[in-house]
Amino acid sequence: MRTKCLNFGVPVINLIPVVVLEDQLKKREYGKQIIQTLQKNIEKFRVLLSSTDTTDQVTLSKELREVIIKVVELTNQLTYANSNPESLMESVRVLLSNNPFITVQEKRDVAKNMQYIHDRIGPKHAHHTWIQQKNSELKPDLEEYSNILPALDDLLYGLIAKHRFTGDLDEIDLLLKIKNPNVDDVNKLKQMIKLDQEKQSTESKINYVFTKCKNSIWIKKLYNAGLFSNPPEIKKEGQYIQTPIWPQSQSLISIAAEEQDFVLTVIDRYQYLKNPRIIEDFILASLSLGAESMKKVAELAIQNNWIKIPYTHKLPEHLTNLAVKIIVNSRFSQIGWQLAEMIFSLQKKLESSINDVEGYFDDWMYSHLLEKFTKAILIHQPNQTITLLGRLLNNSLMTKTQSYDQEYNEISYIWRRDLWSSDYHTESVPNAIVSTLMGSLKEILDQDKKGLISALNELEKLPFQLFRRIEMTFYKMVPELFQDKIINILTNEKLYFETNTRGEVVDLLESQYQNLDLETKDHVHQIILEGPPQIKEMSVEKQKSKEIVDLKNHTMLDYLHPIASQLPKNLYGKYQAWVNKFGTPKYEEGITKTFIGPTSPQNVDQLNNMSLSELANYLISWTSTGGFAVPSAEGLGRVLSELIKKEPEKQQELGIKLFQGKARFVYLYHYFWGLEQALKEGKKFDWSIAINVAHDIVNLEDLSTFPNPGEKMEAGHDAVLQNIASLISEGLSSKSHPIPFQLRNKVWEIIDIVTEHEDPTPDHEKQYGGKNMDPHTMSINTTRGEAFHALMRYALWCNQGLYSVVHKTKKIDRLVPEVKSKLEKHLDSFHDSSVAIRSVYGLYFPQLTYLNKDWLLKNIERIFPKEDKYAHLWRAAFETYLINSLYRDTFKMMYENYTLAIERVDGSEEEMERWEKSLAHHLALGYAYNFYKSNELLNKLISQAPPTLQKEFIWFCGSNILIKELKVASKDIGIELPRLKQLWIDYADNDNLNRIILEPFGWWFVNSPFDPKQTISLYSKVLKKTGGKTEPIHQVIPELKNYAKDYPELTINIIKYLVQGMPYSYDRVGFYTDELMEIMDIVKKSGVERATKLADDLIDQFVKSGYERFRELI
Repeated sequence: MRTKCLNFGVPVINLIPVVVLEDQLKKREYGKQIIQTLQKNIEKFRVLLSSTDTTDQVTLSKELREVIIKVVELTNQLTYANSNPESLMESVRVLLSNNPFITVQEKRDVAKNMQYIHDRIGPKHAHHTWIQQKNSELKPDLEEYSNILPALDDLLYGLIAKHRFTGDLDEIDLLLKIKNPNVDDVNKLKQMIKLDQEKQSTESKINYVFTKCKNSIWIKKLYNAGLFSNPPEIKKEGQYIQTPIWPQSQSLISIAAEEQDFVLTVIDRYQYLKNPRIIEDFILASLSLGAESMKKVAELAIQNNWIKIPYTHKLPEHLTNLAVKIIVNSRFSQIGWQLAEMIFSLQKKLESSINDVEGYFDDWMYSHLLEKFTKAILIHQPNQTITLLGRLLNNSLMTKTQSYDQEYNEISYIWRRDLWSSDYHTESVPNAIVSTLMGSLKEILDQDKKGLISALNELEKLPFQLFRRIEMTFYKMVPELFQDKIINILTNEKLYFETNTRGEVVDLLESQYQNLDLETKDHVHQIILEGPPQIKEMSVEKQKSKEIVDLKNHTMLDYLHPIASQLPKNLYGKYQAWVNKFGTPKYEEGITKTFIGPTSPQNVDQLNNMSLSELANYLISWTSTGGFAVPSAEGLGRVLSELIKKEPEKQQELGIKLFQGKARFVYLYHYFWGLEQALKEGKKFDWSIAINVAHDIVNLEDLSTFPNPGEKMEAGHDAVLQNIASLISEGLSSKSHPIPFQLRNKVWEIIDIVTEHEDPTPDHEKQYGGKNMDPHTMSINTTRGEAFHALMRYALWCNQGLYSVVHKTKKIDRLVPEVKSKLEKHLDSFHDSSVAIRSVYGLYFPQLTYLNKDWLLKNIERIFPKEDKYAHLWRAAFETYLINSLYRDTFKMMYENYTLAIERVDGSEEEMERWEKSLAHHLALGYAYNFYKSNELLNKLISQAPPTLQKEFIWFCGSNILIKELKVASKDIGIELPRLKQLWIDYADNDNLNRIILEPFGWWFVNSPFDPKQTISLYSKVLKKTGGKTEPIHQVIPELKNYAKDYPELTINIIKYLVQGMPYSYDRVGFYTDELMEIMDIVKKSGVERATKLADDLIDQFVKSGYERFRELI
């Protein structure tokens, strides 16, 4: 059968004419479908008509009843062969005029066809019954009517029985079923596609055609007809990037095997495109091509550097699959290797502060694909696999290493300590290559030990020390294959003392020492006993210094320890003497022992073995020689703090001896730091000793009697004062071991002095503040700032110590005079203009309210000065105040500052500042709990605040305050739900709001404790205003399922809005196809005709847009 078309595209099937039209109808599938579908609908309507439920009666409008009557008449006319064409056409006209579900344009299209039928047959039979005409000259009319009746059949089936929206697509389907289309067929399809003047609809039909079509003849002819023109490029919409699909390129995948030349022609024509979706299709299609064609596609990929195309999704994976297939299955493996090298090529990581490298797609994908590629080809070409991995790693090290000497030191001991495990390093491309290389070499070893020899020979050509580490690791695993190489390594002095390689040298030495001959062992002993080359280059005098001697002995001990049991007697004796002096070294196989940060000449155990006097004397007398990786005072101090943290009671008197012996301040710094860490762990010590030492240090007048800090990282007197303040602050608030109240006087004297310290100075705040560090963070990282935290905790500590439980509820002045005086003094901006200090007032505002509300009210304008010239002080105090939880009293006291804050929110930056978000959260909580004048603040928010602040307010209400359980529990926790409901109503009714303010109402919908009908109604109104943009859409769509049955029409409207408003980068429907189909199925089963009609319209749009799965819902 061939398909012909009437004016508007309803298909006409030309069957062989038969005399009895009834027989024809019985044979025609469409006729049966029409009758069955109409009868099914009529039966459903009869049930409704007979219902006594007034709701059901109302559902059937007068128009719908008339439609049913005409459908019955039409069914009868189609069933019997004695139908008069005039009567039939009149029935159609009446049906169309009374059908509320058919658009005006469709009625016009049908009218044209009815006129066509009327002109061809009607005039000859205007006053006669068609079946009674016997004149032979009427036979052509009989045959013509017989042929035209199927056209009516299809027309009615498309408009009535089967839903109207499938008409065009059904006709497209019929055309595409033609196995060998001619020019007319192609032109008809082009005409159908372009009938709709709307660009979007035309594109949807093109998408449908190429998604549906699997016939290579059709696809080639459509290509020749120009339907492969204008492939979509990457699109940008604000911050979103869209990489559109191109069904034309997708259609190549299914025909590639049978139409290789054609597919290659298309790929060659569009090789320059930068849309990764299209290039992905090209590669997928090429996987079905022959070897020669795959080679050509690979050459195009290399020539155009497809791996550098931005916004890739699966492009690297598809390219990898192509490379594997070419290498494994074709004679053009060299091109496959070149393609692989392009895929895994590297570039300097632009966003990294260090000189790191990355691929042209994300690091995780790089690691995954490199491993996948290697596993696929290793068994086929192991040596070339290792060569590629070695070259990639070498290139990454060349890029990664800013400067390297002739030794090629890439400091891999830092970023890849353990060659076998990733537990000790962060994920990066060089690490991914190392892991893959190690795994590949292990696989080769497991399959063929001798194959490892040639594999490692490939790595020997590469210069970096990391390759020597890898080689040594495998030499140790199969030493019988590498005896000569092992001897060369163990007699190479440089490898012993290079920070990169010494860990692997020690491992290799431990495992192979017993197999060495005496001459080689003596050579090893000589290297170890002479020590690092750097020491031999020092002057004789310096080599004899205690520090260098100890360093050399430590080094010898580290190397001798793994082989101690096999040492000659004389050397073992030396080893044992060093163990007695320095302790047994800690040794972890496979982990390089390296310098990371300041080092200490003694470890914790060694310091712990000293008496208190010995330890103090050692700390006072020890000095560092200086230099890189040489033990330092800071390193020793860190070990000291660990010792004090471990046993604070045993070491607590050390502070006295250090102060009396005028030790370096760095050790006193770590003394107090160790006590504070012990306190945090719940350990106890004598507070009077720590406070007395602190008191002496704070009152120290002549600092010159103590050594000056001699190292860059060494703490001085100021840092000690900061740690004293930090320890006292912790002790004043400790529950497990608080400072005894009888020490109040000395504690106050310490705080009184340190709160007058100059740090932070205005210059310090200018250099390190602003965007670098907020005022609160600066307050805990400066001396006076830390002391002010201690001051506030001192005030609370005094309250606990001075007032009994009886007085807790009594209104008294709980703020001790000394604190009150100190606070007032530093509120004078001429005396203290520090934003760090002012932030402490804001942080402790609720506590000050409790201690003395009257004093706070009196000074609130000094804490939060409103004048523009003091805006920096106001903001420092206010933004830190916002860290606190919200209380009814403080909210009322801060009303004017909330008002001012709304005015001062800038809103010009796309990203809100943290304090602005906190302000929105406070306002939201105040409104929900109906705090003081929260309505006025809301009005100011709506009228004056930038949209970003209002949006954050709405978001916080919906995501953090509203939960479904509030329907029951709101009264118990004080939240006033009616206020929040009215707020939603007000926002939904406000036509003057910026759209982005309303977008977070999706959270309200998801978490709504309100009446379901009101919830979905309000959400629908809001969505209409936002153009469908909402958040969080991934929760909104599943939530709609809970509303679809009871509120089907609103549910469908919401889906329409959501699809319209989804971000441009989304596959607007495909991402949620399953959820949307489930929701729309519920709607269609609801029995609500209007909702069903809207659902069908939406399904129509989806199907025409290429989402064919939705046809299942028809």
